[in-house]
Amino acid sequence: MSVINPLWVAAMRRHWPLVGAVVVFVLFLLVHVAFFRPTADRYQKVVRKAEELGVALAPAASAEVMPPRVYAMLAENALPAAKAKEDGDSGALSASLVETVSRLAARRGMDVVITEPAPTTQQPQSVVVRAHMRVRASYAEFVGFLADLSAQEHLLAVDRFTLQPTGGGEQLVDLYVSRYILKQAPVKP
Repeated sequence: MSVINPLWVAAMRRHWPLVGAVVVFVLFLLVHVAFFRPTADRYQKVVRKAEELGVALAPAASAEVMPPRVYAMLAENALPAAKAKEDGDSGALSASLVETVSRLAARRGMDVVITEPAPTTQQPQSVVVRAHMRVRASYAEFVGFLADLSAQEHLLAVDRFTLQPTGGGEQLVDLYVSRYILKQAPVKP
């Protein structure tokens, strides 16, 4: 005599894919409850404790590392806040910008007609130093000068320029240049 009703056995044979899926689901559920769930709970507790201690175990919570070239560029263009304000107000940063731009122009063979510092702007996180210059140069010399400016380690920008032909293949270039100096926050002990 069979323990299972023959009608049920016939129904299970007809619907064997459904019965198999239910059996597999129950097995996966038991394995999940018995093994994976406790392990996941322990992991979450460890992550919470680590965050309380200040250690980041989760990849999303870890601090991003600044690329070395970016760090070097920021270090090269930063001054302590007090020194940046003092040098900006005294004109030392303006003189440095005028000297740098004049040196680059002379290296390209450009004739410097005028160089003058422009107003310095003190911002909460940076100092913006500006200079105005007028030079005589060929177009090729001026393009090379712009390439030299872009290759500098300083944060230099050409705000605007105008080219006026003077004859003989030369241009009279009226140029406004800016340099950005970042203010470093004071180190907290």
